[in-house]
Amino acid sequence: MKKLEPSIRAVVDNLCRRMREFRDSKEPLDVGNAFAALTMDIITEYCFAKSYGCVDRPDFAPEWPKVLNAVSAQSALNKQFPSVLKTFKMMPEGLVAKLNPEMMLLITFQKAWTIISSHIMASW
Repeated sequence: MKKLEPSIRAVVDNLCRRMREFRDSKEPLDVGNAFAALTMDIITEYCFAKSYGCVDRPDFAPEWPKVLNAVSAQSALNKQFPSVLKTFKMMPEGLVAKLNPEMMLLITFQKAWTIISSHIMASW
């Protein structure tokens, strides 16, 4: 954990800088999104040696908390009915997005992590 301290400190310092920017501009700050972005950047730096840069995004990447909530909600359904996810994966993505936006978030999330994981495995 001690090795991670500089990385964590850098992300926290970056968030503090962003918070000062909001203070100076008098724009409202969504603290929930800000701290979710901080958490996501620390976790992705630790897991993938590459931060997603959510803290640097103007809106703090508010889609990530939505994705993670959707994944959590869909996981319970998928555990009981695994064929549902398989069925949705075979459907056109535009249709899935209309029928079940949370399921589409889950599918998009899985695709992204599959790509990231394959890049990591290829670099070993």
